[in-house]
Amino acid sequence: MLNYLAYGSNLHPVRLSQRVPSARLIGSVSLRGYRVKFNKLGADASAKCNLVAGETNDPLAFAALYQIDASHKPDLDHYEGVGNGYIDRAISVQHEGQALECFTYFAQDSHLVKHLRPFHWYKKLVELGASHCRFPHWYITQFKTLESMADPDPDRSMEMETLIRKILKPG
Repeated sequence: MLNYLAYGSNLHPVRLSQRVPSARLIGSVSLRGYRVKFNKLGADASAKCNLVAGETNDPLAFAALYQIDASHKPDLDHYEGVGNGYIDRAISVQHEGQALECFTYFAQDSHLVKHLRPFHWYKKLVELGASHCRFPHWYITQFKTLESMADPDPDRSMEMETLIRKILKPG
């Protein structure tokens, strides 16, 4: 099993389990010295989340800690675009007083952009995941108030809206 740290659209277990069936949510962690920005250029020409080193030691970012079967990592790498926008990197976190080695994804410098917005559905997935993980209200609010845009691909938009309805009305 591998420890995976999700901080963006993979925060919610319903979303992640669609991509990685073995994913099991372990808990939430704060990431001192990091913040989440929507500054990664996605293959769909919208902004995606990126974990960025901050300038302080305050807990500026939060993430969901998952365990996944090692055999599913190539699938997750594919979904995340490893080598085409994201790179995977090791990161140490504290969870319940224990230091854990995890992997997560960071945007490649070649895919960093300014002034690009996420699609409405993408922002909603991040917000729903942050709420599910019971991140602080102030943290969730920053996602709710983030400016987003409509997805020009109606099929993808409909697929993601179906996923969001599934998250909102489980069972």
